[in-house]
Amino acid sequence: MATEIDISEYWAKREQELGEKVELKSIAQGQLSNLKLKSSIPDIIGILFLTKSYLVFEYSHGNRKTILDLLSSRKERETITDTVTVIRKDIKANRVLPAIHAQQWIKKGKNPLEIQREIENKEYSIFFSLLFGTRIVICTDNIFLSLATPMNSRWERELSLPA
Repeated sequence: MATEIDISEYWAKREQELGEKVELKSIAQGQLSNLKLKSSIPDIIGILFLTKSYLVFEYSHGNRKTILDLLSSRKERETITDTVTVIRKDIKANRVLPAIHAQQWIKKGKNPLEIQREIENKEYSIFFSLLFGTRIVICTDNIFLSLATPMNSRWERELSLPA
């Protein structure tokens, strides 16, 4: 199990790599679609963090099915295998919305530009949010992230602030 010192060193290393202080961080579970890689990853769990200029999602490929698995079954030898780094100025749209919509977009293979238009032009039902849960969805021209975090509304608020 990681110690407090290990965790402090981890975040210090990330801040040094990015050259900026980490302002917000949380665990996250969701989907990723990346046009440049022509791929979609249907279910990933990892760490989401934000600096003044960057949004970073680090995740590993594993056998976990839920966020609770991440907290309770991390293997000592397991390391982060992929990182998505988004320049905040490149984020075209972000919004908290019912998870069912984001899941359908991934299944249908919609690209981030189509999703941006849907996010901007659609009203979402509170009933669907209660029934299916919510996701923070984040789009650039090439990347679509749909993530459930313990604090979706705070992510939406922070990402809406100028970078």
